[in-house]
Amino acid sequence: MGLEKELKNLNLRIGVDVVVVKRMELLYQKWGEKGWKRFLTSRELEQCFKPESVAGIFAVKEAFSKAVGSGIGRELSFHQLEVLKNQSGKPILKIDPEIREKFQISQVDISISHDGGIAVGIVVLG
Repeated sequence: MGLEKELKNLNLRIGVDVVVVKRMELLYQKWGEKGWKRFLTSRELEQCFKPESVAGIFAVKEAFSKAVGSGIGRELSFHQLEVLKNQSGKPILKIDPEIREKFQISQVDISISHDGGIAVGIVVLG
């Protein structure tokens, strides 16, 4: 019983989202970089050269909104989250301090994968 109680006290929240990469390709074909700027920061744009990467970032941001239970809109904007890479290439999520406090986030970890025209983003919050 001790372990079960400990796990409940961790207050972990998980979000996952999947994005069809073609959706990001079509968005770019129609609107160019302007379309991607609706949800990417300038630093994210500097790192993104492929629609797969853009789809992965979009998926992580949506997954985050699911983990906190807000969706993207009134309580949270895409630009308050930033997906970057650390020195070893692992994706990391930078969260606006106001959002971190609002949703009581002390820890965050993300994972991104893409294959077969699908990108998946997973967010775990503590």
